[in-house]
Amino acid sequence: MDALDGTIATDYKINLNIFDDGEEINLVLEYNDQLYSQDYVKKFLQAMKFILVQFFVNDMDKYRLCDVKLKEDFGLHEFSEVELPFVHKRFEKQVGETPNNVALIAGDATLTYNELNQRLKWVLSQKAMYW
Repeated sequence: MDALDGTIATDYKINLNIFDDGEEINLVLEYNDQLYSQDYVKKFLQAMKFILVQFFVNDMDKYRLCDVKLKEDFGLHEFSEVELPFVHKRFEKQVGETPNNVALIAGDATLTYNELNQRLKWVLSQKAMYW
């Protein structure tokens, strides 16, 4: 359980899997990297490891959840608001800041951020008619 890497970006908010192959225990954390930073995820895995080890070194049949000790230096995490957590918001910001810069190149054709944004709006308006 020494390795704390192995995090995988996913569409889920967060998903923790624990595997025991008889020789070692592995934690695999899948998380949405638009919501959680890699640093936060590493701290979360360290805290989980600290808690799980307590169950493994003690008699799991007698050890109770209320017996679990929390490491003092983990503390409570302060959440800070992410300025633009979703890709579409980042795109809208980019359109506002650099509307005439090239956003897409396909073969010989190019679209600026503004042109691409206008086409996306048109596509979404057409889809809205069918919902």
